[in-house]
Amino acid sequence: MLAWLPFALLAGVSSIRNRELDPYFRDLTLHARFLLAVPLVHVGSSISVRLARQSVHRLADEGFGDRTAFEPLASTVGAWMEERGKSAILLVVSVLLGQALLWGAIQAPLELRQAAAQGEGMRRIWVEGIGFPIFYFVGLRAILSWAGWCGVLAQLRRVSLRLFPAHPDYCGGLEFLVLPCRAFCLVILGFSCILVGDWGAEIAFDAADVSEFGGLLGAWAVTAVLLTLGPLVLVSPRLLEARLRGLREFGALATSYTRLFEERWIRRVPDRPLLGTPDLQSLADLGNSFRVVREMRVILVRKRDVLLVLLASVGPALPLLLTKFPLAELLERLFLTVAR
Repeated sequence: MLAWLPFALLAGVSSIRNRELDPYFRDLTLHARFLLAVPLVHVGSSISVRLARQSVHRLADEGFGDRTAFEPLASTVGAWMEERGKSAILLVVSVLLGQALLWGAIQAPLELRQAAAQGEGMRRIWVEGIGFPIFYFVGLRAILSWAGWCGVLAQLRRVSLRLFPAHPDYCGGLEFLVLPCRAFCLVILGFSCILVGDWGAEIAFDAADVSEFGGLLGAWAVTAVLLTLGPLVLVSPRLLEARLRGLREFGALATSYTRLFEERWIRRVPDRPLLGTPDLQSLADLGNSFRVVREMRVILVRKRDVLLVLLASVGPALPLLLTKFPLAELLERLFLTVAR
């Protein structure tokens, strides 16, 4: 709201004074960036960084390895968001980009250039000199913070991790590493609003057709999935190692216990009644544990995680699609796509 509200007030006053809607206020790209993208990206990045730090602490607290090995990783997460030096660098870069936009050194979006040609003064100074630097700062900080989390996942390959193949999450106990990715979907949603705002402006003012953006939307959806969930593949080799180790160790345990069970209860006359003995329950529990190990996943991503990212990346485009296709037709196409 810090970037959008002053701009909206200035444009509103100009609209009242001139008795026509201010050109800046008609610019959908500005509303998409300042009103939607900036809050979504900021909140999503903050939550994902907090969850990422909690995930690193859980690795240390829950016995996944030597605590000293995780301390440097915890300091890496969120460095671009909390360290004053790095934040100052981002602020300087963002201000310079805003000044370059204000003085024409870099090209602004078409709608913004048209608005700037019709409306000068404080509105343009705020939009290009203050609003866009805020947008650049929040966006760059979110991207670099996420890159830091991806670096942490990459470094886990070199840390001596102790995974638990029989853990009931079927991920060796590491399923909580997905939580930052789910929070990052808010960042994806914010960037999606920017794309849809730009496309909506082209449709409204340049008579573009919705179908022209189908390929771009598909490419963005794939990029969003890879950017959000792709880094989790970095820990898959450790999960595969844990699964193979679990199959070997639990297989040996199951063989030993089954042999002893048969020797006591099948190959000779039992010396006590079978009814009520804990041996049967222990055998069943061992079978359940081995089943968990056998079904352990080597990829942390679930189908619902992919659907969540797709919803964040494609969902904002639904209003644009409704301008060309009726809702019933869209639902029918979606059903046929899923059914295949």
